[in-house]
Amino acid sequence: MDAADLDVSLEPLHYKRLEQLRILNAAVLPVRFPNSFYDDCVKSSSDSTVLAHLDDLLVGAVATRVEKASKSEGEGEQGARLYIGSVCVLAPYRNRGIGGKLIAKCLAAAEAWGDENIKDAYLHVQTSNEEAVKFYEKYGFVKQRVIENYYKRIDPPHAVLMVRPFVYPPSTPSIQV
Repeated sequence: MDAADLDVSLEPLHYKRLEQLRILNAAVLPVRFPNSFYDDCVKSSSDSTVLAHLDDLLVGAVATRVEKASKSEGEGEQGARLYIGSVCVLAPYRNRGIGGKLIAKCLAAAEAWGDENIKDAYLHVQTSNEEAVKFYEKYGFVKQRVIENYYKRIDPPHAVLMVRPFVYPPSTPSIQV
């Protein structure tokens, strides 16, 4: 069965689904996020935090929040950034296009805001996860640098910082959903 055969619906995050997102991230990812991260997902970027359902089962999600650009990462620029904190798909549903649909929907939502203050999207990938790095590169992310000892409880603890700039106004939809 490929992705086209799955009846996956994508929807933005609502408070009523917040606990489902926490459970999915805990089941799939080796890192834990504080409650404040999930609250920020709803408050600052609920339409770019996207859930993928197969019937009533949550099979994947991308969780984001809007952050103020820091001088160290933003090279002194003012504005904001879309932080992609997690992208996850349950193991039986991987390699069926769901992750790509989630990223595409997330980035399209952020671009649709038309907010030129949001200059880019960024995320962290464990240095040993070459498959994820290649996946994100397909969606316009580029490796910016390695951050030593980024993760506290997983090995290796180092992360690749990946960034995808937003171009305003989007001349044509750059992301197909």
